[in-house]
Amino acid sequence: MKRFRRRFIQFNMLFVSFILCVIFVALSAGAWRSQYSELQHTMHQVLQPVGMQMLPDKKPDRKPDDTTGGETDSAEPPTLPDDAQADAGRRKEPRFDETMQTLRLDGSNIVTALYDSETDTVQIISGGENADADSMTAAVRQAADEDSDFGRLKGAGLYYYREVRDGAVRVALADTGYLTARIARSIGALAAAFLLAFGLFFAVSVALSRRAAKPMEDALEMERQFVADVSHDLKTPITVILANNAIMEQSPELPISQQMQWLESSDEAARNMRTMIDQMLSLAALEEGQPKIALTQVDLSAAAEKSVLQLESVAFERGVTLDSEIEENVFAAATTEYAERICTSLLENALKYEPAGGNVTLRLERTKKKARLTVRNQGSRIDPQDLPHIFERFYRADKTRGETQGHGLGLPILKKITELCGGTIDAASSEEIGTVFTVEFQSSVNSH
Repeated sequence: MKRFRRRFIQFNMLFVSFILCVIFVALSAGAWRSQYSELQHTMHQVLQPVGMQMLPDKKPDRKPDDTTGGETDSAEPPTLPDDAQADAGRRKEPRFDETMQTLRLDGSNIVTALYDSETDTVQIISGGENADADSMTAAVRQAADEDSDFGRLKGAGLYYYREVRDGAVRVALADTGYLTARIARSIGALAAAFLLAFGLFFAVSVALSRRAAKPMEDALEMERQFVADVSHDLKTPITVILANNAIMEQSPELPISQQMQWLESSDEAARNMRTMIDQMLSLAALEEGQPKIALTQVDLSAAAEKSVLQLESVAFERGVTLDSEIEENVFAAATTEYAERICTSLLENALKYEPAGGNVTLRLERTKKKARLTVRNQGSRIDPQDLPHIFERFYRADKTRGETQGHGLGLPILKKITELCGGTIDAASSEEIGTVFTVEFQSSVNSH
């Protein structure tokens, strides 16, 4: 059983590991795509405040003077105040939006820059304080020449995002270490969850292996008990037969009449072995293939009365009072053979264990939808720890059921044929009520 449990756990963990690995790879790929998309979105947002406004650098043409017949005399521009002239001079140079900002990500700045393709000039707008200007300028030019608007610069260790707006190329650069660190943290969290799930599934597999092995362990224990019981039950009659034969062989001169007791003893031992073998074959036939039987409306009242009549002599020999309370015309779904066998087996079992001077009662009554048969023996009791097992094969409550023992097959056979009839059988036992077996039959064949 330990080998079975180990294999069960190994198979479960192999299957679970495969599933967890597939989930881990899928989630890791999803995390990478998510972080990659988030970086692209972040760099796009960083570029939004970066703008440039250019003022025209030429003088406005004078409109034709209607009074001069269309002459186009050039007029001097109006004189501006000193402050206005200074402001105008400043506005001739590129002026950047004062709201631009740098987004800090885990200690790494995203560098933003403007690139003029006509003059091949690069102006770092933000985030380049701690970066090498030449490297950043080269990276901006490289990003401007790329085919796509977002990606990774080869050999530079940077991600770029660019936009073309107002005749200028806006570029954002981010160190690849930022994305690598974010992805590493995500994968680390997934790995921790993977290990936790693996440990949880391992604990569950161990618990399931114990639960799955329990029926097998019970079956093996029952098989060992069966081998011990059968060996004991077969050994005793075989020993009796061999001993009787040895006695008769030692006294061949004695007449048959004087050796009859040895012959009868051998005959009884042989019949005992045959009974046990017949019971084993009968139970195997009932359990193999779930045999189908044709149920009919059977007169349970007649079957119960017949069983009581047959066993009155047995009760008299044992000194036990046999009473019956049989309601007339009680019909149920069964077969005549099985109905009589159930009634007879219950009475035989009760008489077998009822001490002399005791009382056995058979009662048959009709309920709303069922027929109920109860057999009670007042002077015998089943121990509570044995009661749940009395319908198991080869189980014998040796401590509480007296010295006369069967082979532990009678009640399992009785339960099986009751179930084949669509009925149920149960047992209860206590000091107050003694031992009571109750069988309930379906009253209609269609309800089976």
